Amino acid sequence: MARAPISPPTVASSPGARNMVMPPAIRTRDAGLTLVEVLVVLVIIGTLTGAAALSFGARGGATDVAQQAELLAARIGRAAQDALIADRAARMEWDSDGYRFAIWDGAAWQDHPDAVLAPAYGLAGAVSLGTAGAARGTVRFDADMTPPAGRALRLRLSRGDARRVVVFDGITARVAEEET
Repeated sequence: MARAPISPPTVASSPGARNMVMPPAIRTRDAGLTLVEVLVVLVIIGTLTGAAALSFGARGGATDVAQQAELLAARIGRAAQDALIADRAARMEWDSDGYRFAIWDGAAWQDHPDAVLAPAYGLAGAVSLGTAGAARGTVRFDADMTPPAGRALRLRLSRGDARRVVVFDGITARVAEEET
């Protein structure tokens, strides 16, 4: 075991001590931890605890469902607004796991050119999407802003007991708590 260099003996200089020789200060490896080492360990523990708290979060099923419903309503509103402004048909295809938007280019359905609507969206946190009696479907947005199938579309998002419904009336999409 390596030892720290030995310092030369010192002479005590207090008035009552007459040329008393003090032994040299020797620090061995098993003498304990320094303050810096303790602080480094505390910083590491704090960082790991903070990372764990952020990864788990305090979110529950109701928060996940509400957030997913708000995002879906905003995206449906944006797709309907784009259909009106650009005077072109758009659609949303959905199933229990997610949804995606497309536009009609005159010959075929293409991925939506809007960066917000282009990707396919999966539902996070085991949230499921559906309508009464259907686990998948398509809704079309036209420039005339008529509601799909002549009545408001009601898309239900759920996770356990947490439920929300996105209601689209042809012009706006809004989120409501599902009636039981």
